[in-house]
Amino acid sequence: VLSCGLTHAATVSLDVHKCRSQAHSKVWPGSLVKGLGQIIAKEGATGLRVGVVPTFFGYGFQGMFKFGLNEVFQDLFRGIIGADKIDSKAKKIVFQAVAAGCAEIFADVALCPFEMTKVKMQVQLPGSPMPGDVPMKLLPAMSAMKANPETRFPFGSLKPLW
Repeated sequence: VLSCGLTHAATVSLDVHKCRSQAHSKVWPGSLVKGLGQIIAKEGATGLRVGVVPTFFGYGFQGMFKFGLNEVFQDLFRGIIGADKIDSKAKKIVFQAVAAGCAEIFADVALCPFEMTKVKMQVQLPGSPMPGDVPMKLLPAMSAMKANPETRFPFGSLKPLW
């Protein structure tokens, strides 16, 4: 949980810039240095951590499911197939890829509501309220997104993800 959650949370300021430059390309600088500078100028250092909580939990859950369920699926499939039948390097690679792919499905589902919330928070420009803006705290933002059918929360971003 910590390995994925902490590493992604540590780089959340890059995500703030990336999301804003993609969503507001006409008004947001494309340069990383200029974008981070604009965040600091308008929001202070706290602006660099917008979305850190959903990032930490979302990627923490994704890592837990990706790595934990990979082991579960390997054990499950090994029991179904029989360990003695996975006897070549090619079969081991296919076996591991199938187990990892199955785990990734659950990992993406676990990540989705948190990633949707993070992105929704990060694309909001300070001082420019827009319809559909959400609160900047995790649970109130999730509640606001759930109340708005246009977001298709909590799994509306699975289709583009896959």
